[in-house]
Amino acid sequence: MEFVGFKPTPDQIEKVQAFIDSQPEGALLGVRLFPNLDTTRSDVELPSGMQAIFSPSAKVDHTVIADNIFQVMAVTPCTEPRQVGGANLSVQGAVDQYPAMQVSGQIRRSKNNKETEVWAPELGGPGSFAGIYSKLHDDHRTKSYFIAARSTVAQYAKDYKESIGQAIAASGDNLTYRDLLFNSDLRQQLEYGKEAARRNVFRAMANVAEAVGVDIERTDDLASKLMDPNHAHPEMAAPDWIQSTYSIKSSVFNGKPAVLISYGVVPADECMTLKDGKFFVVANPYDGVAMFDISQHKDVAHGLPADTGRAPEGSGYAAPISSALSWDGEITPTLNNKPMTKEFKTGMRKLGWDAAEHEMQKLIPVATKIWSESATQ
Repeated sequence: MEFVGFKPTPDQIEKVQAFIDSQPEGALLGVRLFPNLDTTRSDVELPSGMQAIFSPSAKVDHTVIADNIFQVMAVTPCTEPRQVGGANLSVQGAVDQYPAMQVSGQIRRSKNNKETEVWAPELGGPGSFAGIYSKLHDDHRTKSYFIAARSTVAQYAKDYKESIGQAIAASGDNLTYRDLLFNSDLRQQLEYGKEAARRNVFRAMANVAEAVGVDIERTDDLASKLMDPNHAHPEMAAPDWIQSTYSIKSSVFNGKPAVLISYGVVPADECMTLKDGKFFVVANPYDGVAMFDISQHKDVAHGLPADTGRAPEGSGYAAPISSALSWDGEITPTLNNKPMTKEFKTGMRKLGWDAAEHEMQKLIPVATKIWSESATQ
């Protein structure tokens, strides 16, 4: 295990060790743990805040692929909302948690990744949200506004994992991690999932902007299938910042090829290309989003945490935010005070945030919709 920017507790180490011990000898080359390490649900979910590095020649264990694989987060500036009354209600209707037609393996043509059906954007699973956020300026009076969203394509992720299971069976249990990236069919499935997840988030952001009446940079989703050629392609945001938070990609470990699977961690190559050096960390949708200036790229050796690893108190994501949120974003008296713990900030400093030069800025929820365990499909 490699501890990146922090030291885990003995209980966390024990639970990560259980993950390591579940893998065949030689398959897992290394594990990196980040300040957002979360092992509290390791009995039913994979730990998050972690990167696992696999040998390309090792046989695939599809249980190491998280349910929210392809999850992506995006943030873009928007104009000040003009609509005050009913704004949060508008956001609630802007994107469905379970749309009637969502991205799935059934709407993808296997030969060319073209789509056979029109789909609607979705929230996409635990930890997902989409809404308007504000940032208070130094004068403590004026604000900037943003649309932020995080989601995956939940049904497609499920279909992708099932497809890997079928490929394992068809290969006689000889499918390798290299095959996930370079087998022509599996590579196309992976690439489609990554791109569809981005389009899903971008279209959800455009829906939020339309519902609340704010302006953002937009473009047409030209990859979307048109049922009626007389109708325009759906619009999607063209966000300033994009972060892949759960991913599978080729990498290098100790100078040799490897396959990197990231769980709640943005890989280093994405961190180093972010516009203006801005990096976003989700405290949780109730506590908002922290914005860090990452300037010491030499210290971002492997990646950066996509969230704090702290679940919301109480029911977590079980209840939608609409009943608790006011237009000014004042949910609880402590909301704006500590979206990041002291320990997490220390970890971020070790990972490239220059706290002496850049103050951590906070994006506070104004009107947002959050994935809910209690919602019905």
